Amino acid sequence: MIIATYNIWNDERTLSSRLAALCEEIGSVHADVISLQEAAAQTPGYSSKPIAAYIAEQTGYPYVTFQAYPDLEDAGEGLAILSKHPFVMEKAIWDSDSNPSVYCAHRAILQVNSVRIGITNVHLDWRCVLTREVQICAVLDWIDSMAEMDTVEWLCGDFNDLPDSSIHRLLQGRQSLNGRAAKWLDLAEYEQWRTGLQAQPTLDFARNPRWNGLHTLQMPARVDWIMLRQDPQYQDPEPVVRSLRLFGTEPTPIANKVPSDHYGVVAELIFS
Repeated sequence: MIIATYNIWNDERTLSSRLAALCEEIGSVHADVISLQEAAAQTPGYSSKPIAAYIAEQTGYPYVTFQAYPDLEDAGEGLAILSKHPFVMEKAIWDSDSNPSVYCAHRAILQVNSVRIGITNVHLDWRCVLTREVQICAVLDWIDSMAEMDTVEWLCGDFNDLPDSSIHRLLQGRQSLNGRAAKWLDLAEYEQWRTGLQAQPTLDFARNPRWNGLHTLQMPARVDWIMLRQDPQYQDPEPVVRSLRLFGTEPTPIANKVPSDHYGVVAELIFS
């Protein structure tokens, strides 16, 4: 099974020129399921069609779920999941939580042969670590409120935070936060241990060809993660991780564009 996550950059000035490259790049990943952040509610040239639905059509994904943010500040975009497998369930955190500050997550359940997969797609606040801490605790509580013993749980998306931050340490079980504890495996760190290769930044204003070498003071950062739940109170089947890599790092062969300001992350797994 192949799982991926990708922030596709909802920038109105460049979206129409990057649309073909986004479809080309996402189609080349061949993921079974891919979570998208900054998914525009409209596709350039197709005002009534969310961009996730357009990408799904162009790349052959039969199942797509999109949830637009209900708050006005982020109106015009949302979170999306594309899948080769049917959804058993899908919902957004704002369906059950009235606090607008935690409107940051979208979730789907898939049945893939004999394996039940839960995938929660997040885009945490980029401006304030205090908001991110509140958000991740709310997301974990939300997942727990629906979690089942036989579901392999994945948490992925744009966390807008760094490895060894409070959020990363919480997820890895290395600290508590707001009275909350958790235990998730960061697949990029596991791959780093397995191969000896350093995990690379996913948001890189210095070297991403998208910026053509423009000067910036922003440091490269690995903010896009794929996490696997390892909480001991659940007995999730543990997959074999065959590989983890970045995509969207170079101009696409046909459109000749780097599709986003973020790189995507894709993991290939085997379930026994």
